[in-house]
Amino acid sequence: MKARVIVVFLVMFMFVSSGCAKQVYRPLSEPELTKFIADQKINPLATRDIGGSFTVILYETDSEMGRYSVSSDLDGRVSTDKLSSSNNSSVTPVSISYTSTGIPYATVIINDPKMQCDAKKIKVVWDNGDEIVEETQEKKGFIIPDETCSNTTVDLRELVITDQDGKILFER
Repeated sequence: MKARVIVVFLVMFMFVSSGCAKQVYRPLSEPELTKFIADQKINPLATRDIGGSFTVILYETDSEMGRYSVSSDLDGRVSTDKLSSSNNSSVTPVSISYTSTGIPYATVIINDPKMQCDAKKIKVVWDNGDEIVEETQEKKGFIIPDETCSNTTVDLRELVITDQDGKILFER
């Protein structure tokens, strides 16, 4: 009887502890990323692994623009979050979106071709005071994380695009 109670207890313990195990996520591998992009039929403007736990894919189509936040668990199951809007590239020089929770990041699409060529740097300032500056290298799309903070909420305070002389081309 005592052995049976111990076995039942051990089985229950294994069942409960396996159910309480924290799920571990990682960014997509290169083959997973390639497959995801093909499956979604998107043309990415930028991709970036953030915080060792997910991949952000910034994209634009004729009708919409947006981003996917995608991760994979240890069993290869893919988890996806999508944020999109109508493509506004014909009416605004720069399209901006940001995520303010977890590891915050801004996505930026420079829609104006002249600004895209003239731009040298993008500066993102969060309301916690963190400031991130990245070179543009004549690209159209950018994913700019603040990996110094996590599990907090911060808002985008300022975004500035400058040319090689420091002249402001765009400011929000």
